[in-house]
Amino acid sequence: MFLVKRWQKRFFSSAHPFRWQLQLTVARSAYIEAAAARFYGGPVLGQEEILVVGCGQGQLCEELARRGAIIVGLDDSPSVLEQAERHARQSGLGHLIAYLRGQAEALPFATGSFSMVVCLQALEQVKDLRAAIAEMARVLAPGGLLVFEALNDSWPVRLLLGWPGRRRPLVLEQKKAGRPRGLIRPRELAFLLTASGLHPVEIGRFLPRDIADGGLIWSLSRVTRARYLGYALRLPPPRPDCSLCQGAG
Repeated sequence: MFLVKRWQKRFFSSAHPFRWQLQLTVARSAYIEAAAARFYGGPVLGQEEILVVGCGQGQLCEELARRGAIIVGLDDSPSVLEQAERHARQSGLGHLIAYLRGQAEALPFATGSFSMVVCLQALEQVKDLRAAIAEMARVLAPGGLLVFEALNDSWPVRLLLGWPGRRRPLVLEQKKAGRPRGLIRPRELAFLLTASGLHPVEIGRFLPRDIADGGLIWSLSRVTRARYLGYALRLPPPRPDCSLCQGAG
């Protein structure tokens, strides 16, 4: 156990989060913007109200706000939300971002409240993944997009993370990061999305090639496809059978 901990400490010391975390945030925001543009056409973030589930300290929220979106950030940590609110005000973005406390499995919003929901780096933290996806699908308006990112469930990923038996702590991008509750393979996530009334449009690996100074961990992540992301469309409710309607008349 001591050797595993020492190896893990040495392994993660090759990463320099403060040098490239901003690059990752920008890259993720660009993907979100591109997904919306591909589906809706044209620059549309300025017309969207986006829910960011698991917003953390708000880096992604602020970057999306800079691109014109109205943001609602949700997290279950009061201290983290306090930091996010303070930083948003200091950045002059407080009027574009609202932060609320809550959990992904029980979103405090009405059905169909948002045109886009974003959940990056949070799916592996939820207690009930099926319930969380169902809730995110519920608060999406018909035709809305869910943009997601997840940790792949494969033996190279477990080996890479130094996390045997899914019980080891994981630190990828910032200190004091939470311990992931679970990994999921892309096809399994696609099944959960479909079961919740979402249509998976794209699922693929995510590690931008232009990330500088990412360290050994991101180089190996690119090879093992540790992380992947994509987006899914909220399908409209099924129409009633017209033949049955005519028969009833």
